[in-house]
Amino acid sequence: SDLWTSPHSQNAFLSLTAQWWETSEALGEGGGTSSAREGSRQPGYRRALLGAEILSERHTADNISEAIGRLLDEWVDRDSRGFLVTDGGSNMRLAATKLGMERIPCAAHLLHLVVKDALGLGETVSRDANTLDFQRLLSKCRAIVGHFHRSPRDTHILRGKQTETGVPEHRLIADVSTRWNSTCAMIERLVEQKSALIAFFQRNTAIQVEHQLDHEEWTALAQTVEVLEPFKKHTEALSSDTASLALVVLVAQHATEGLAKFLGPDSERADLLPAVRALVRRLQNGMAARFGDDVIRSEPYMLASMCDPRIKGKIAEASGMLADCRDSLCRRVEQLQEKRGTLPHARQVGQESGTAAVPDQPAPQGAPLVPTTSKSWVMELFTLVAGPSSGSSVDTGQESAEAMVKEYLFEPCEPQSTDP
Repeated sequence: SDLWTSPHSQNAFLSLTAQWWETSEALGEGGGTSSAREGSRQPGYRRALLGAEILSERHTADNISEAIGRLLDEWVDRDSRGFLVTDGGSNMRLAATKLGMERIPCAAHLLHLVVKDALGLGETVSRDANTLDFQRLLSKCRAIVGHFHRSPRDTHILRGKQTETGVPEHRLIADVSTRWNSTCAMIERLVEQKSALIAFFQRNTAIQVEHQLDHEEWTALAQTVEVLEPFKKHTEALSSDTASLALVVLVAQHATEGLAKFLGPDSERADLLPAVRALVRRLQNGMAARFGDDVIRSEPYMLASMCDPRIKGKIAEASGMLADCRDSLCRRVEQLQEKRGTLPHARQVGQESGTAAVPDQPAPQGAPLVPTTSKSWVMELFTLVAGPSSGSSVDTGQESAEAMVKEYLFEPCEPQSTDP
């Protein structure tokens, strides 16, 4: 759920969307039969806008929880509400508590804050020399873009230079201070148009002193694009219709390891300019602050990774949390069994859910694969936990939660390209 204020009407809108997996059972008999190939619905991801309404009252936790509660009551039973994903606003956090729902922080929003602060677009900006140099470079970029947006004549001349230098005839992009990806897009477009812009400034010396970038500044922009590119792809992956909580830990791990490669002792990027190296350090600090152990080692994210058939127990084991996560998963399965009336009546005496009946062993795994640019970005993330796709299943002949979890963990992991 989120709040958005229209810049034109000044109305604040509260929206509520739902995401779920629709099973064959929910679709009725024949959900996956030949009738599905003839146009009927098949099992899979579902998402829907449950409602959007104007929130004219103050944006307090009480008003927000009351509005969300009304929307939920129209669609979802109180026992089936699941969890609520929100930004980090204190009013949204408290609203989730008042609704009695488990709140999960929006990972895309956390990532947005990490990069926004690192670029100096947040409320607090570091005053060190390298950060101030980077801020001056961004101001210079905005001056260049603003000049061409205000001058149809020079835009026409630039278009001619684009043709002469063979670069795409794209318009320069102005950034919006509240959206770091727009700043990244502005820089990317300037780097793309470098040869055309240099040719333009060489011909128009009257504005050269005010706007032209020197060689080091062009290098800094190109290096900034390289540093931010993974964050752009991570944001797109987390914002996709089929994104799952299991991606969050992988994104945090991939982003952190990627930044370390720029500054590590074995880094091949000794050519990074001081301002860009300072940017990398700010990104590292932001990742540590916003994606710390209290977030990525939290139960929702760990259970989500356990339930992803491409990962299973690998992340939990690497984090030293396999036993705890396994026990928690057993409890969740038992809760669902009880709710559905399928909880086994007999248990072994003295055996509690998730105890020694389920070994502390994940599915078999091997050496991680090396990411390649030919894979999709999400598939590249899964190479962090890649292992063999073969193994032995365990036929327990039982239906207890312990037995189901045990069999699941011992089954082979699915290939990276599998729809979880």
